[in-house]
Amino acid sequence: MGETYAEHGTDPANAAAEELFSALYEADEDLVAALLGAGVSPEADDGGGGTALHSAAVDGRAAVVRLLLAAGADPDRRTAEGELPLCGAACWGRTAVVRALLAAGADPGGADEPGPTALVWAAQGGHAGAASALLEAGAEPVADRGDPLLVRAARQGSLETVRVLLEHGADGREAALEEALRWSVGLADRLREELGCAGEGEEAAGEAEVVVREVRRGSTTLLAAVVLRDGDPGESQERFTSHAAVATVLEEELGRTASYQELSARALRRGEPWHDDWREPVRVLAARGDEETYAAAAARLGEAADSPEALFAVEVLGRLGVGRLTPRVVPLLRELAREAVDAQLLAAVVRGLGHHGDPGALPELYEAAGHASAEVREAAARALFGLVPADDAQGVAVLVGLSADAWPRVREWAVTALAALASDTGEVREALAARLADEDPATVAEAAAGLVRRGAGARAEEALGLLLTTEPEGSPVREKALETVEQLTDPSVRRRLEGVLPLG
Repeated sequence: MGETYAEHGTDPANAAAEELFSALYEADEDLVAALLGAGVSPEADDGGGGTALHSAAVDGRAAVVRLLLAAGADPDRRTAEGELPLCGAACWGRTAVVRALLAAGADPGGADEPGPTALVWAAQGGHAGAASALLEAGAEPVADRGDPLLVRAARQGSLETVRVLLEHGADGREAALEEALRWSVGLADRLREELGCAGEGEEAAGEAEVVVREVRRGSTTLLAAVVLRDGDPGESQERFTSHAAVATVLEEELGRTASYQELSARALRRGEPWHDDWREPVRVLAARGDEETYAAAAARLGEAADSPEALFAVEVLGRLGVGRLTPRVVPLLRELAREAVDAQLLAAVVRGLGHHGDPGALPELYEAAGHASAEVREAAARALFGLVPADDAQGVAVLVGLSADAWPRVREWAVTALAALASDTGEVREALAARLADEDPATVAEAAAGLVRRGAGARAEEALGLLLTTEPEGSPVREKALETVEQLTDPSVRRRLEGVLPLG
């Protein structure tokens, strides 16, 4: 069975408990279930005061946690050191475990003894999912001691966690803003400095090597710094890198108005349009919809075409004052669409034209649909949704062509636009039918919806049945398929498909 818990240096009270802990270490859910079913106590400890539930919670073994709870484990039982399973799960961001423990009756306000509450662990670790679960269960958005929760989350650079805390009325917004701004510049160097000096003498600190690595996590990155001494890892720190985005959101909450120059500087320091530190300044500026922002962004279009400054300005203009400012923004974007060489910039221009929804830009969108860059073609397909007139043969032909694109996201958006088109021609029907065998389930669902809408549901029945069989319960694709089934005119077919259950 491999290494047992006893070989970790502890002395379980009996062989059954040892076997249970061994199964926990090996993540053998079937064996855990079998042992519990055979009468092994779910309250077994490791001989050193650690509990099975705490061990599984820290490791994030949600299925094992549920097994232990179902067998009678106390969700609020502490280890000999006073640690709660809920706090262990929250500390490591084990959201599914946190929810399982709360569902079993764990106290959402529980705290280690001595130590912080589960919510403090989640907030200072930047674990938004765990924090949300705790707050929804009734945890108070306050820290029992030390810095407010919002300050801790801001220091951690977790925009998602800050948003969760704000939604639940957490205080300390001024202090959190100061903290976010303090950490928004020179993060890696500051972590190196802290780790190089913290708790070490000068000689030891000089010999230590601090290594920093950065990995992407959704719309942010996680910066991990660790002290290596003779190649062995020691003290470490981790921070998410969305401090500028956090500051931008907190300013908005406090009613502060940062200038275009300040917000663009935050975005450009990061320089990556997918990152929170870029996206939040764009969102805040675009939401203003005012003349000052328009003038500032329009002036930046004179920058080098492939410069980050021009790209940022285009993204702001693309969402700025839709409707009121559209007559002034669209001509700028159309001209740039004809001149742009850089694919990233052109894609942003096309997305902006799509947001403003001016049919006058159709020539530029049709041109972009044939671009070599998949990013540009996807932007064109999205922009054409709801914009192509039913009697526009060129527009229909462009969408039909995009529906057979080599890139799945391009096909999905083109098929979505075709499905919603008022035009009902043989060309449109055949293009939709061709996508019923697409490798992308979302594209298949849109194609089926388009055919059913045109009274050609018989051609989509098999594809709908396959989607309902293969897509999991509650998934967006399955929900789309069920909505389409409701529109079928044959009652017997509709009832049959509504009764199809997903495999597994």
